[in-house]
Amino acid sequence: VVQLSELLEIRHCVFIMGPAGAGKTSTWKILAKSQDKIGKRTIAVDINPKSVDTDELYGFVQPSTREWRDGLLSKHMRDLQNMKDTNPKWLVLDGDLDT
Repeated sequence: VVQLSELLEIRHCVFIMGPAGAGKTSTWKILAKSQDKIGKRTIAVDINPKSVDTDELYGFVQPSTREWRDGLLSKHMRDLQNMKDTNPKWLVLDGDLDT
């Protein structure tokens, strides 16, 4: 948890990788709760990328109208960006990583 906290101080993006049951999800959740207790209200949007198809995750252009449809990532990124506070905001892709 301490190492993750230190990495997030100097990085914009961090990957927590390891086998199932290693505590990856618990690590970021404990850090978020810890930051909440010291007044840094952490907002974490947790998405399992395997639960939706590619268009729903990333967004797509509707062929008939040429109109862009936001996916989960673009929608949540925009929502987090529009929040005016300076507290931590995390977009967490919590799921399997395909190789």
